[in-house]
Amino acid sequence: MPIALWPEIEFHPPLPADKLEAARLNHPGRMKKTWMVVDGIPENLYASGWGTEFVQAFPEGSEPDGSVAIAMCAPPSDLDPHDPAAVEAAMRQFAPDARVLATDVHEWRQDPFAKGGWYVPPPGVLSTSHSALGRPEGRVGFAGADVAIRWIGWIDGALETGARAAREALAGGA
Repeated sequence: MPIALWPEIEFHPPLPADKLEAARLNHPGRMKKTWMVVDGIPENLYASGWGTEFVQAFPEGSEPDGSVAIAMCAPPSDLDPHDPAAVEAAMRQFAPDARVLATDVHEWRQDPFAKGGWYVPPPGVLSTSHSALGRPEGRVGFAGADVAIRWIGWIDGALETGARAAREALAGGA
């Protein structure tokens, strides 16, 4: 489960301070991820921008009407990902012929089971507390992209820590 939820869970015995304090800091991850069906973009587009509404955009597949693309924006952008015209204008910063046909978004910050997007550790957490986050506590193992060593916030990190936690459990460590 995401680290942002740890402070809301009653652990017995309680989580140690080095784990709980890092979780209470929450994290600054405020990325908005927008999926769309869009026509008029190159099928091999991979765009990153500075000073653009989206910081990154790329197609992930094809539909009969166009490409299924994903794009991400973060503050200071106040782009409304539910507004197809605004999303189209943002995509046109990367692909001037883009026509957005449909959009979908999941508001991760409002999701009570996530409380934010992927983990972005606040300043100081990696150097002071990160090694504690994935450490087993008695019979409870900790895994997921939030506690990964190499791939924090990525599925690769979730796989890395899941494999580690499984090895620890099989060895009797969790």
